[in-house]
Amino acid sequence: MNEHLLSYLTHRHTLSTRDYLLDLIMFHLMPLLWSSKSAELMTFTGGVRKDLPEIWDRIKTAFFPLVSGPITIDYVELYRDNKQITVFFYNAFRLDKIMSDHANRNFLIQYGYNPDESWSSNLDILKARFRHPPFPHEVGLFLGIPLHDVRMFIECPGAKPILKGYWKVYQSQENAKELFDAYTRARDIFIQYVIAGNSVADFYIKARQAL
Repeated sequence: MNEHLLSYLTHRHTLSTRDYLLDLIMFHLMPLLWSSKSAELMTFTGGVRKDLPEIWDRIKTAFFPLVSGPITIDYVELYRDNKQITVFFYNAFRLDKIMSDHANRNFLIQYGYNPDESWSSNLDILKARFRHPPFPHEVGLFLGIPLHDVRMFIECPGAKPILKGYWKVYQSQENAKELFDAYTRARDIFIQYVIAGNSVADFYIKARQAL
């Protein structure tokens, strides 16, 4: 772990729960804002901060959807119980592109999705699959993971990846590494902003102004 990241993570734990949550979310959303990532999956529990789910309920409509230039990040709660909330943040345009790919379409049909419909019409299917085990690993495709890696993870769970990072990579290592680097550079922009002493909430305002 590099010095800047360590300093940033240490600083995060000094924040109020509201700013802690805003910080945590933006750290994970930077690859959507500053790179090509399509979606992010996050789970908020009371394990780290007891009032984290409650604070999410207070801030969610104030900060989302987040519109930054041509990019809109919206959210849907896929699962909720008295212990946790699983939230899917997404860019609908990028998800529609994923679903329009022929190979992706055939794969998703196997899991009950309807690629002929828009992304928004498939939300209920994704939500339903999160309500019952097993975990719907096809969600990795929506998160921007290449189909071959998603399929290998599901169908060959014992296979050894050739690279680990934002996901387990089984082929096209160089392409994956380029994306990993791009996602990390995006996060570094936010890290540098925070450790310079700037307000986390203000970053959301700047994002709306297209930074």
